[in-house]
Amino acid sequence: MQHQVTNLVDMPPNGPPFLYGAVVEGPNASATKGAVTNMVPCPPNGVDQFAAFNGNGSVYQDNVQSYDTVEPAIDLAASSFLGFAWEIAGAPSGTP
Repeated sequence: MQHQVTNLVDMPPNGPPFLYGAVVEGPNASATKGAVTNMVPCPPNGVDQFAAFNGNGSVYQDNVQSYDTVEPAIDLAASSFLGFAWEIAGAPSGTP
């Protein structure tokens, strides 16, 4: 995930610093490749666990340089509660 601390800190003894529940963009049509100085490789073992989500013109890349697929966004998070509520209760019909 595009997060400054988790991409720069060393691996803690009890495992990587996971951050669950962030609302992120992506997948998108393309992903950026490369590395940033002192960037922690993602994933550390090199196995792309998100490969199943790639296809049909879209790609998800867990890479700090590929911000357009993994960057947490406040504007997305703000409206996610409305989306979840509509999913549970059904979206309203008509216009307000």
